[in-house]
Amino acid sequence: MAPMYKYFYPLLCLMTLIFPGCSKSMATEDKNHDLNNMPTEYIQIVEIVNRIAKYNQLGKKNISFTINAGAYAGFLGSKSTGNEDSFYYYSSLNPYKTYDNADTNEIIRQAKLYGDWNASAYPNRTISISYSSFRVASHEEIACTIAHEIAHVIDSHSFQESLELGEYAGIALGNHRSLALKKNQVSRRFEKLADSQAWVLLNNAGYPRHSCISTLVELHKSDGIGAPTTPDSTHPGFHDRLDALKEFISNYSEDQNHINGNSFEEPKYTFDRDVPMLTFEF
Repeated sequence: MAPMYKYFYPLLCLMTLIFPGCSKSMATEDKNHDLNNMPTEYIQIVEIVNRIAKYNQLGKKNISFTINAGAYAGFLGSKSTGNEDSFYYYSSLNPYKTYDNADTNEIIRQAKLYGDWNASAYPNRTISISYSSFRVASHEEIACTIAHEIAHVIDSHSFQESLELGEYAGIALGNHRSLALKKNQVSRRFEKLADSQAWVLLNNAGYPRHSCISTLVELHKSDGIGAPTTPDSTHPGFHDRLDALKEFISNYSEDQNHINGNSFEEPKYTFDRDVPMLTFEF
């Protein structure tokens, strides 16, 4: 049974002179849950995450999403300032905001036009996706991208990579080149793992079985990079990555990590337009 204040609260909110906080609270609730308040790119994220979460166990901790200006904005910003360290500042800019600085707005504009398709997962369970990704990629391709980053988050890949490298660092004994090569090798392995886990998440959610295969192909086409894996590669080369996912799919058993039926509810979410940040509560 719903608590009594649910029925009386709207009436009380009419008495804003007596209860000045009422209208603000109701507006905040609407802001946090009304899809019409969100940019279309965030609505797409809601649709995809709801579908994935409905058929997969994504854990009990929140996952947040933000859409940023992207890597091309970082490239332009670092070039314009002559400071490579400014890359992350410019790539993380809010593409929905108008800044006081005209150069900053121009960088965001160009990033929207010429930026590519990129996303990242952070150890604090935040996933960033570039604004231009939604222009370049299809709905299914965005879904596979999101699933790939979710895989990094729910299995704490950054932490696992750090643990493995920490053990190797003692063996390398100050050999920085050897440690760098090992770091890239470990990174490539976890990228392949995230690819396979993304496929499982989408397969459980009823997406076409070829979705992530075609996504990898289109991703590399969009980047214009078909180069093979090298020791300095942080991600597998095109054929290496594609073949690894195809092999995983061919050996996959339908009952392996598979969840049948509508076992889970769609998660609750809140949207903070000012950040901007979309947070799912599991």
